[in-house]
Amino acid sequence: MGFYAFSAMYGDGLERTMEDNGVSEGEPVWEAPFDYGENYSSSLLMGILGFLIVMVVMTGYILVLRSRKNKKTN
Repeated sequence: MGFYAFSAMYGDGLERTMEDNGVSEGEPVWEAPFDYGENYSSSLLMGILGFLIVMVVMTGYILVLRSRKNKKTN
């Protein structure tokens, strides 16, 4: 979290390169269902929410795989 707090106020390498060369960002091809937020707390909350969603999906996937394996062995 400390790195994000420091780096959030500065653009990443791609943004800096685009700025230096006068290139503007095009229209997005796809919109994410969640926004990362405009400030630290909302970004942190969205990161935690994303982590929890991935954990729930992966836990469900593992449980399904285990139940299939148990059915095959019985």
